[in-house]
Amino acid sequence: MTREELMETDKYYQDHIEEWRFLDAAFSGAKDLIKYGILGNDFKDQTVYQKNGAAYGYNYTARINGILTNFIANSNFIHSYGAALSQDESFLAFLRDCNGIGTSYNVFWNEVREVVSCMGHCGVVVDQAAGGSAAELKAKKIYPFVQFYNPINILQMQISINPDTARPEFSRIKLHENNPERVIILEKNFIEIWDLPVGSGGDPVLSDTIPNELGFIPFHMFINIRKKGKKWDTLSSVRGVADIDAAMVRDAIRVEKTIHNAAFSNLVLPAREHIPGQAEQTKKTGVSQIWTETPETKGITRWLSVEIAGILAPMLEVHEVRRREIYFMSDLAMILASDSKQPRSAESQEQSFKFLEGRLRKMVDNELEARRAVIKFWLSWQRKIDLFDDVNIGHDYEFNVQDLVSGLEDLLTEKGLLQASGTAQKEVSKIITRRGSLKESPPEIIKRIDREIDEYEPVAPESIDLI
Repeated sequence: MTREELMETDKYYQDHIEEWRFLDAAFSGAKDLIKYGILGNDFKDQTVYQKNGAAYGYNYTARINGILTNFIANSNFIHSYGAALSQDESFLAFLRDCNGIGTSYNVFWNEVREVVSCMGHCGVVVDQAAGGSAAELKAKKIYPFVQFYNPINILQMQISINPDTARPEFSRIKLHENNPERVIILEKNFIEIWDLPVGSGGDPVLSDTIPNELGFIPFHMFINIRKKGKKWDTLSSVRGVADIDAAMVRDAIRVEKTIHNAAFSNLVLPAREHIPGQAEQTKKTGVSQIWTETPETKGITRWLSVEIAGILAPMLEVHEVRRREIYFMSDLAMILASDSKQPRSAESQEQSFKFLEGRLRKMVDNELEARRAVIKFWLSWQRKIDLFDDVNIGHDYEFNVQDLVSGLEDLLTEKGLLQASGTAQKEVSKIITRRGSLKESPPEIIKRIDREIDEYEPVAPESIDLI
């Protein structure tokens, strides 16, 4: 099999790959967006903008994606695995390290949720090392592990109707991996692993063919939000934000060029002595060109007289409109209340909360499906599928949206106090410890952090900037 044959993709992939690449670039930032090609034909030499510092953006795609997923990360998933599974040594080891590289089960879902929210979906696979009976694998502390795949790396997804159940099921999945580069083909009866040679030469090598003992493919398509009436088409939480992100990168370059051309003097270089027999070098003049200095003009400084503020004002106004629209389209308009001069009614705030909570509920419902599928696949590999009847995975649908916005407003109110009081700074730090990503840390770690906070000398008031 040639590399081209092995890397063949299905129509669904071909129809959506450019969308996924764009979203992936927007999440990574301005430099990757430029590499993707967002500058188009408006900029002659695009390579200069791919250098560090030559162009910049605000990476709202990653920021908004992080805000939305953090609402879920800080909410409560409810797991009840039943008495037998809760005491299973292999399962407890799986919860501590679910992917074989030390990632805990909870951290895994935080990571995959970020990808799903940005890209619209991803693939989740539960696999197990081949060879040996269940008892032998347990003795070696080998258990099924889970991993996820960005849609860019899911080359094919084929579905067929199971003749026994009359239900649709995956009949073929083709996955592309890097480092080392290889392709994995999963079918109901076998799993193939193809190694791709480094460089462009040589055909792929079939390194292993493993019987699929399950009789089905342990692959779940973890969806963010499904498009209405569409089976596979999924919605990214930040698709519109990514478009604005790209526009803001282009505008940032234009603003920088405008400032350079209109607010700075022309460069002046000494005239070169004309050498007989050689063509005289053509000199160009203009806003961004170099003027030649002659003996007659030596010492004269040339400055452009331009009202730069008047030129930049419309650009900056458009920038502010786009920034605000990002929050509205993401159902996060209530966050703008913290820097708005216009008061918003209680009804308007409540409506914003409902829109956001509705979005988060859909995301959580789909994540619950994915979590149940992973446990079901894991038990299938262990030949303990009967224990799945005792498994209950749910969510309380409390996202603390209003608490967050109230916290933002309180933070603005308390800014003066924090600038004046080192004790207030310490107490706020302790609150953040208990509510943020450290809230699940062991009690002894929390106590140690509290002790270090008490011993720490607060930052000088003039250097504090919370906004």
